[in-house]
Amino acid sequence: QLINLNSEINRLQRELTKEKVLLERTLNELEKANDELKSLNDEKNRFLNMAAHDLRSPISTAISYLDMLMHFPDQFSEDQKKEFLKNTDERLRHSIDLMTELLDFTKIESGMTQLDKGEHNMTELVEQTIEFNRLLASNKNIRISSSLPEHPLILSIDRNKVEQVLNNLISNALKFSYKNTEIKIKVTANIDAISVSVKDHGVGIPEKDQPHVFTPYHKSSSQPTAGESSTGLGLAISKRIVEEHGGTMHLESAEKKGSTFTFTLPIST
Repeated sequence: QLINLNSEINRLQRELTKEKVLLERTLNELEKANDELKSLNDEKNRFLNMAAHDLRSPISTAISYLDMLMHFPDQFSEDQKKEFLKNTDERLRHSIDLMTELLDFTKIESGMTQLDKGEHNMTELVEQTIEFNRLLASNKNIRISSSLPEHPLILSIDRNKVEQVLNNLISNALKFSYKNTEIKIKVTANIDAISVSVKDHGVGIPEKDQPHVFTPYHKSSSQPTAGESSTGLGLAISKRIVEEHGGTMHLESAEKKGSTFTFTLPIST
């Protein structure tokens, strides 16, 4: 009986040791999960603080312009009044853009967004988006050229979302390009996917900033060439839209030599 008792004690000790190891492992996993949640919460708070600051600044400036126009209208010339209204319009439009992108980003991150997919001709979509941006390009004497397949490329995509990606990439290229340069848009296809690249001849992105260009709210040290504004969310949203479609997006850039953003989308089967 004494032998059996010792055997049972040893068995119980082994079981307790196993339970202790499992408990310690569980505690470590919980601590790790807690650290990750804290990090995410800190990132969320940083994100919201930056968003609040970026919304407050242009709106406050717009209110200041309107206050001057309402309370001291006789102190300004007609040209000054027009300039105040122009600046007010620019700042309010920027605020609307920022709020729209904040909502888009929040929906994507929370998994609330749903792609409204249909069969669409990617060649046609790229052509139409280029035409839409030609007027903006003309303001800086920038030429937009394209290399597109002659035949239709039918993809199962959310047309509005992919158009948003194209507009964002072309808009960024225009912002960071010098006057009298060229933006090249190229579409290629293989059996599995299509690739769309937007290449500019602008300021480029410093190597230290490149790993962060798709990070929400990251703003590169590179500055737009005509003082244009940026929300810091467009590229993050674009990358997530592409990934929601099962595609990828990447960057090639060299400081003062321009940037090329390329995204791929799977072809419908």
